[in-house]
Amino acid sequence: MSSESNNQSNSNPFLGKKVFFLYPHSVLQKEILEVLIANEYEVYFINDHKKLVKVVEHFSNSIVFINIDEVLPVPAWEEYIKNLMNDKKAKSTQLGVVTYNSDRELAKKFLMELMIPCGFIILNLGIDKSLPILLKMLIANEAKGRRKYIRAATSDHENTKFNISIKHTVLSGRILDISIAGMAILFESDTDIDPKMEIPDIQLVLKGIICRASGVVVGHRAGDKKSYILLFQYVDDRAKAKIHSYIHKRLHEIMDDIIKKL
Repeated sequence: MSSESNNQSNSNPFLGKKVFFLYPHSVLQKEILEVLIANEYEVYFINDHKKLVKVVEHFSNSIVFINIDEVLPVPAWEEYIKNLMNDKKAKSTQLGVVTYNSDRELAKKFLMELMIPCGFIILNLGIDKSLPILLKMLIANEAKGRRKYIRAATSDHENTKFNISIKHTVLSGRILDISIAGMAILFESDTDIDPKMEIPDIQLVLKGIICRASGVVVGHRAGDKKSYILLFQYVDDRAKAKIHSYIHKRLHEIMDDIIKKL
């Protein structure tokens, strides 16, 4: 179970696309983000429009939604978007606008003149209307690719562990990577697990956040006889939210490390 979400490029359609929100509105951070993560979109927030240029040059074929309500005046945002669309290194980037400005002429300018492919999304229509539009744009622009689930690799030093009970013995180990569908694990001590073994109670510790699931072992991780792949059979909604939250935060940590080096 290698980490699908840490690839340096979005050129592989299986991996889907990274979705960046530049200067995200509070409603995006608080309410819409949760829905996007639950729908398995790989979402990042960036609060530096100059740094964003380097980011989309580095990650080809990304999707970017720009908040034109803050930092720069609208004419400056128009120029910024034109320059980004003409940037040869970032030419495959797909742009959209997110705003509270409902001016039809402004929307027409961005959609018909600048020809941004990911829409002019007006937030003051209400979440019940703006969110479906945003989701349609992500679907239309194939943000998921052929990938079903977002996966995040854990770091060696962080507190990401599991505990399971097999034949009245509690076994523990480290989570190597995780998605809502399953995880790659490494036991603390040498352990021989039968393929297709069902485990009814798995305790996950994700940086101090505890949740539970059931699962089945399906074999070894490719090229590593010491680690195993475990697929989840049942995860309740509360546990799913915790796993999704961890994945989002972990991917953001990885992205922040990459951005610092750009």
